[in-house]
Amino acid sequence: FPSHDINAFGCKDTSASVTTTFNPLPEVPVISLENDTVCQPSTLNFSTTAAASGFAWTGTGLVPEPTTASFQLSNTGFYTVQLTITDANGCTNSDIQTTLVSPVPAISITTQSGSSSICAGTELLLNASSGFVSYAWSDGTTSIGTNQGILINQAGTFEVIGTTASGCTSLPAS
Repeated sequence: FPSHDINAFGCKDTSASVTTTFNPLPEVPVISLENDTVCQPSTLNFSTTAAASGFAWTGTGLVPEPTTASFQLSNTGFYTVQLTITDANGCTNSDIQTTLVSPVPAISITTQSGSSSICAGTELLLNASSGFVSYAWSDGTTSIGTNQGILINQAGTFEVIGTTASGCTSLPAS
């Protein structure tokens, strides 16, 4: 409330006072990512240890603003995710992380001769396309190799799955 005092010159002296409180900002929330690169489509889980009365996750490709820290990312590209926390005093703080969603890698099988038909008693070399750090060959029921190429000496249906350096796994090729 204003107070009115008369000063030495006979003038009314008007003053007002207010008490202010500066609340500290909440602790900066730390976003933890399982990986900074994931494969398409992928569920990406974020977590934080920040204590707050409210959370708001926002970011490119996140529709709508999620109320949990788990997102289904179906498109490739970079995603930037921001976590904003609000404490009981209405003060906010935030953290930002970026992750890359890599496309499903394509793998193919070729033969040395270009044909998948051979004569009995001979072998056929099947080669998977390059660009993978590991390979898993199968005859449909049994694992039969882990190299980029395998030699076969019997008829059958063979498939290979490749895994990239970023951990993305191809769809099977046969």
